Amino acid sequence: MPRQWRAVRSHANLGSMSETGDVPTAPASLDLSGVRAPRSRRWWRIRFSLATLVLAVLFAGASLGVWFRRCPWAHELTLSGRNHLIRDASFSPDGRWIVTASEDGQARVWDAETGAVRTVLKVYDVTWSAVNSASFSPDGRRIVTVSEDGTARVWDAETGAKRTVLKGDAGVSPFAAFSPDGRRIVTAGEDDSACVWDAETGVKRTVLKGHSDVVTSAAFSPDGRRIVTASYDETARVWDAETGAECAVLKGHSGLLWRAAFSPDSRRIVTASHDSTARVWDAETGAERIVLTRHSNPVLSAAFSADGSRIVTGSWDGTARVWDAESGVERAVLRPCYWRAAFSPDGSRIVIVAADDDAWVWRLVRPEPLWGLVAVPVFWLALVFAVALFVSLRRDRRIGRPKVANGGPGAA
Repeated sequence: MPRQWRAVRSHANLGSMSETGDVPTAPASLDLSGVRAPRSRRWWRIRFSLATLVLAVLFAGASLGVWFRRCPWAHELTLSGRNHLIRDASFSPDGRWIVTASEDGQARVWDAETGAVRTVLKVYDVTWSAVNSASFSPDGRRIVTVSEDGTARVWDAETGAKRTVLKGDAGVSPFAAFSPDGRRIVTAGEDDSACVWDAETGVKRTVLKGHSDVVTSAAFSPDGRRIVTASYDETARVWDAETGAECAVLKGHSGLLWRAAFSPDSRRIVTASHDSTARVWDAETGAERIVLTRHSNPVLSAAFSADGSRIVTGSWDGTARVWDAESGVERAVLRPCYWRAAFSPDGSRIVIVAADDDAWVWRLVRPEPLWGLVAVPVFWLALVFAVALFVSLRRDRRIGRPKVANGGPGAA
């Protein structure tokens, strides 16, 4: 109760009582000048409602931030390297199998659901000769491996039988990949070049020359028309897959490049570099579009998801990171990671080469992006408070100014 009205009430109680003794009457000499009516409760309700609404919005915003920082991926499966470092891992085209390359001189095919070993490809019978990379053909029936002796080998994925050996004069560096039709294989070379081979006969078809240092990776575009290579010379180059003509040079990194790969629509290229960044480029013009900068050590691998909406990178800083391919926003951090990271064909899983001689499989446990999951509850929350505010204002209009009892202050 306002101070002025407490004084008035106290003074009124000193006046005479009515005949019934129930209602006090104000003395005739009571002076009410300067006494103000109490401030309406309406303003306090408005302030309370607005404050509550603001706090609700702030809480929703904070919850949104926490929600986005939570990792949407869960560790699902571990593929043991049996005390030998795994250097590479990738899914089969149907997502049912995973192939790994190991320092024990073997590549293994694993069941992607159970982790059971299906096939062992014995490149060497001695443990010191490492297999650097392994990947499936587009039909999933063959596997190409690259080992430290500079030789690429093609295997039957089901039986483990050796089918073709690809060996050039200068050898090949640790990467090889099939063309989309499975008829060709491109290998990166230590003689500053890349080579295109016939996947069945092992005959060399085209040599891509233009780099000034070791070529570390090479890959076909999904349409099979172009090839992208990465090199120690700090550039990636795009080539015509048939003629071997150079189409574009991607410059911008300040360190050697480890990997380069096309997006599913063949319009973008992602590169991984020793300068601790990954970059997205326009495949036609060679213009730089996005720089991914959250890693603190060299980035060793980078790849698009099958729908082209995300990128996964693997780094020596012990993390694999998932990024939005359009904005470059980091979506998730997966630990531990030592070497490579790759999406499954449906984008629901990621296999990473961990730092403890194992490969880990991660599964997406909630959909991305999360705006749809959060925006709807926030909208309804704001709407409820807006309606509550409107009802409160309508009710306060009818309250009006507080009334004084009969014979109270202001009575005649």
